[in-house]
Amino acid sequence: MPFFWQRPRPMHLGRFPMEKIKRVSETTTKITDSVPRMPKRAHFFQRARFGDLGPKPQQEVRRFATKHSLSMSTGKVTQTQSTVHDGEVAPDPLSCLISQR
Repeated sequence: MPFFWQRPRPMHLGRFPMEKIKRVSETTTKITDSVPRMPKRAHFFQRARFGDLGPKPQQEVRRFATKHSLSMSTGKVTQTQSTVHDGEVAPDPLSCLISQR
């Protein structure tokens, strides 16, 4: 069985054969209010950044976004703007725009 099916599909059906998926009348997943909140610190990349996984992942997570050229360019823009985002919140957002002119 080939990994990608080569027979052309009609455009209105989309790329993937979703008509083959079994349908049910009731939902199979129920989300209630008792879903525990997870802090951002618990995410794996943040754990590496803070050194929970050791010194090597802590060192390598800094260059994670710079492995690809497009990510490197967006990462540099984000880094230069991150210094602007620190500070106090403006009491009136329009006053900041007027003062910059």
